[in-house]
Amino acid sequence: MSLSPLRRDRTDDEPPGPPELPGLGSTVAFLRDPLAFTTRCAREYGPVTSYTVGGRTFYQIDDPADIEDVLVRRNELFAKGELFQEMLNRVVGDGLLTSEGAFWRRQRHLVQPTFTPERLAAYGEVMTGAAEATAARWSDGETRDVHADMSELTLKIVASALFGVEIEDQTDVVGDALDVVMARSEGVMLDLLPEWSPTPGNRRYNRAVAALDA
Repeated sequence: MSLSPLRRDRTDDEPPGPPELPGLGSTVAFLRDPLAFTTRCAREYGPVTSYTVGGRTFYQIDDPADIEDVLVRRNELFAKGELFQEMLNRVVGDGLLTSEGAFWRRQRHLVQPTFTPERLAAYGEVMTGAAEATAARWSDGETRDVHADMSELTLKIVASALFGVEIEDQTDVVGDALDVVMARSEGVMLDLLPEWSPTPGNRRYNRAVAALDA
């Protein structure tokens, strides 16, 4: 069955956006390929666009100056929002990524020393060492799953640089748990059921979070 896309009514003050299906908005197009959809919005409708996914209206910003305005110059005027916090709070807690206002400023002040030139140079050494160790396991002529190798390398670097721990024997467990968490985060905008409802997806998500906490 073919549905003819119709643009939802937009006010004069609302950013432009793609044609949308009645009752569905851009949900189908977004789910089909999120990256292609958001890229097309930026290319065809400008640096600020709007669209509806899962019954929620989203505003997409792609101009670097506008992004700096939101995140740095006038960040006090923009809230992260309940959806963003729902996606991350269970995993990272009430910290820098999810907090707002004065609490966020205190958190940012606490982590600022972590990003001095000296500390960043140390992170570079961690990254280089992990990359060299990964490359040393490769042999000429063999077939490798590069995605799996790079995912494992990323996990090792993050664990070592940010938490000071080695996860050599736990990369599969952590990687699988993160895959579940990321899938849950991507789908939360369409999920009309609360997180505590015993759906298969929620049960997988809760097990994954428990594995990461362990």
